[in-house]
Amino acid sequence: MKDERKSLEEVLDFLGVHTEIPESLNIVSNTVDVSIGRFSQYLIRNRVLRSIVRNLLPEEGGVILRKIFSKETKKPTLSIEDRKFVEGIYQEDVIKLQKILERKLPWPLAKKFLE
Repeated sequence: MKDERKSLEEVLDFLGVHTEIPESLNIVSNTVDVSIGRFSQYLIRNRVLRSIVRNLLPEEGGVILRKIFSKETKKPTLSIEDRKFVEGIYQEDVIKLQKILERKLPWPLAKKFLE
């Protein structure tokens, strides 16, 4: 999201919720982690090890281990072909939702289907 505050205001307006938005939103976008190497990848994906870690460590322990064995990276951009594919999946649902609500949705995807 480019402008979290504006997006949140639009969602609240759409839902008919009238409230003040706090100054600090502290929005954390989902991060993308990739394993550092093959051994790290094996450790992260191994079901038996994950089960052992879950039973032995508190919830924060898994987060700490993931940070040790992986690195944070930028989200990959969605290709035009992939975007068109996803739009095709949701097109019918967006149109149905607009009919149910009897209003146009302010989403770029919804506007595209109305044209």
